[in-house]
Amino acid sequence: MTRRHQDQLAQLAAIARMIYENDQVKLQKAAEAKHQVEYGLDLLNQSLLKITPLESVAAAQAALAYESWADNHRREMNLELAQRTVTWLDARDASRGSFGRKLAISHLLKPEA
Repeated sequence: MTRRHQDQLAQLAAIARMIYENDQVKLQKAAEAKHQVEYGLDLLNQSLLKITPLESVAAAQAALAYESWADNHRREMNLELAQRTVTWLDARDASRGSFGRKLAISHLLKPEA
């Protein structure tokens, strides 16, 4: 391999490394966003009101209104979670691809034995 080819491969390796690092940052951000929604859903599910038969009608109506709100909010959060999961999966796939390219180029740079 000529010196010129080695220099070109070194430049290509640097670019591949930068792309991989950028993809890793995107993956981390997507994972954090996904986890935020999952955490919010967990909190919402834990806060469901329990009504005992001896409670007043007003308390039961308030609980029903809350459950209706929680169901609507949960529906919205599930849609957001689905969107963030797709973003995370795309980022994961991009990161895997850039890692493979970085690794392949680094193997080309190794001196032949």
